[in-house]
Amino acid sequence: MDLTSVKVPKYLAIDWFQKFDLIIFGDGIWENTHGDHLKTKTIINDLIARGKKVFGYIDLGVSTQNLSDIEMRKGVNGCYYKNTIGVFHQKVGPGYLTNG
Repeated sequence: MDLTSVKVPKYLAIDWFQKFDLIIFGDGIWENTHGDHLKTKTIINDLIARGKKVFGYIDLGVSTQNLSDIEMRKGVNGCYYKNTIGVFHQKVGPGYLTNG
């Protein structure tokens, strides 16, 4: 996974995302090692203050990431650490070698 930083000022991101009622931030952005970790937390808190519903995202597919139970929990905890109201799980089901 590429953990490079996005070169967009925080205020531009907040202005863009505030157009939406529900925002799902990408997989891995919750990790402390991600280049946008701190900026994302600031953006999320600002969006929540504006009444937006913000979710994290975790790819659960065995054929894509094959996360252990501990890694999944770490992802969920990381998303909640950023004050998201929930976590969107994707790539669950037989096509991804997981059971939904």
